Amino acid sequence: MSAGAKVFFKKVGLPAIGFGIGWAGFTVVEQSGLLSEPMQRWLNVHNLKLQLYTQCLLPTSVVEKYGYPEDRLRSIIEFLEKGYNESEVAERMTFDEVLRQCAVPEQLAYLEEHASEEIPYFYIADIFHSWANLNVDSFVRQQPQSPAETATDATTSTSAVASAATSPPLVLRNDDAFDSEVLCSSLWEKMIHNVIPFDVAIRALCVLVVNNCANARRLARMSSPERVVELYSEYTDKIQADQRQGIGPDVVSPKEVTAATLFFLRAVNDASVHRRWIPLLGAFRPDPYPLARKVSPELWCRAFGNLTPAVTGATSETAVVLADVINERLRCVELRKVEAAP
Repeated sequence: MSAGAKVFFKKVGLPAIGFGIGWAGFTVVEQSGLLSEPMQRWLNVHNLKLQLYTQCLLPTSVVEKYGYPEDRLRSIIEFLEKGYNESEVAERMTFDEVLRQCAVPEQLAYLEEHASEEIPYFYIADIFHSWANLNVDSFVRQQPQSPAETATDATTSTSAVASAATSPPLVLRNDDAFDSEVLCSSLWEKMIHNVIPFDVAIRALCVLVVNNCANARRLARMSSPERVVELYSEYTDKIQADQRQGIGPDVVSPKEVTAATLFFLRAVNDASVHRRWIPLLGAFRPDPYPLARKVSPELWCRAFGNLTPAVTGATSETAVVLADVINERLRCVELRKVEAAP
């Protein structure tokens, strides 16, 4: 063996062989269950810390492609240091937890990555379901507790009850953090092609349009209110069929889906109003409810012609006004009388 080969073997070969033997031995010990749980947890924690440190040294592009989000690694390390085992951490690291730890721009980046997949992951609906749950206060009114509920609930604080009773009204906002053309187009396409169930997709779309005006304008251009009402009717028909067959209720409350659908339509309606720079005569003022011309009376009245108190209580006041105005324009009361006549 030449001198160069000996030097190479000593500096590279021996460390590689030693690492291989050590790793093989550790794997045998670990799989044999010879390590105590505290020792296993200690090794896992320091392995994750080493990975986190290594990712800090690597280029950002490499980490984004092959690594893990820093917040997620830190959260797992924190759980393990508190004494949870790996299975418990896996149970706790739900999509809700991952999204909750991120600011809105990071949430949208995470969602866009999954929404842009040509062949979506099987859990894509779960991701958007979690995001809609995280932002449910954007489209569902929180109901104040009744005096009886307050009296019987000893764990509810006075401040919590007061805040619920005085919860702010739901309004259309314009938060730049929610601006996402990718999510608008991807979610709409996946909803109408049933890649993501309607009750999940419409709530996520509602979050996008009620929190950002640009999103509302995009969906006003690309979406079809008639198609939304059709999908909503199909959704309610399925709910009723399941109830007749004794199938349990869906994970998502139907009134929450109705509230999201109506508020989505309200945002799209408002974004469709063509405002004039120069005020003209009153007769030429733009119609504040162009949605009424974009839906068929029969379909709309069947879906939203008779909202229950529970639904109106959970829905944005402006969305309820929209429903009332369109019901009147489309003569839903007369249509129901005709349908009820023998």
